[in-house]
Amino acid sequence: MAKHAVGALRSTDIFRTINTMAPRKGEQKSYRIDMRLTAEQRAQIDRAAGLKGMNLTQWALNHLLEAARSDIRDETAMALSAEAFDAFEKTLDEGPKFAEAAKELLAIEPHWADGPSDVDRWYSEETDARP
Repeated sequence: MAKHAVGALRSTDIFRTINTMAPRKGEQKSYRIDMRLTAEQRAQIDRAAGLKGMNLTQWALNHLLEAARSDIRDETAMALSAEAFDAFEKTLDEGPKFAEAAKELLAIEPHWADGPSDVDRWYSEETDARP
């Protein structure tokens, strides 16, 4: 089933994003993240990094950024089936539907449209200042 991604990243966008996460020439890395690990956790991460030909920092940063992008995408993007997207688009094209009571309420002229109220006149005549 075809899907339309509303606000979602395409694979080319993800590749572009990964490449732009590398520090620019001359950009300093001035922030640190410190973590406490058990010996077993550290050994497992070191082994995984070594298998990928990376040091611990490279491996951890790579995986943290990947997880961060995934979490951001999960919370900010929406994917719809073609049928659901067509229904969504049709609803947007139709515009808002107001209940009759809302239409009546919107047709009422607000009381402040006629000029200053008695309270406004009282303050301007008696005190020349509002509290």
